[in-house]
Amino acid sequence: MDALCLHLLLLSWMSFTYPENGIYLTSTDYQKHHLSYAYDSHQNGYSIRQGFLNASFYRIQTPDTTFNLPASQIWGLRQQGKDLRLLATGDSYEVSALGPLWLYSSQMTGNSYAFTQFYFSTSLDTQPVDLNRNQLKKAFTSSSDFIKALEKWPRRKSLVLFLKTYFQNTP
Repeated sequence: MDALCLHLLLLSWMSFTYPENGIYLTSTDYQKHHLSYAYDSHQNGYSIRQGFLNASFYRIQTPDTTFNLPASQIWGLRQQGKDLRLLATGDSYEVSALGPLWLYSSQMTGNSYAFTQFYFSTSLDTQPVDLNRNQLKKAFTSSSDFIKALEKWPRRKSLVLFLKTYFQNTP
């Protein structure tokens, strides 16, 4: 009997997981986890790819049809379980919530280096800016507590760690 309950619970949990891939047409879709053209990687005949030699559209393929969707109509993507926000520049950043901020990251790699560049925005519909002390001060000019805590934070320590620590300890 316990094995049956566990099996039913597992099936129930599996039915509420989000697909691995798809398109968020709007920021509201992202917040509600509503994917258009959603599919899992093991499903044959599905793909979402940026246009070859032309980043202004994405090619959507399903078993029944293939069509192009202008990048300007897409807020973001879900690729292999990671949520990405698309920008008008054609860049895409992994996105996650951090307190009242939206944190974005992008992997930068070269022949002899690799690092993660961070950005943030105060809403899902504003342009992300570099995550640095000056930009944070601009975003939180009305919060003297935030600015005081930021000024006390050691310059050599991660600003992402500062934000996590600050918002975790702030009601």
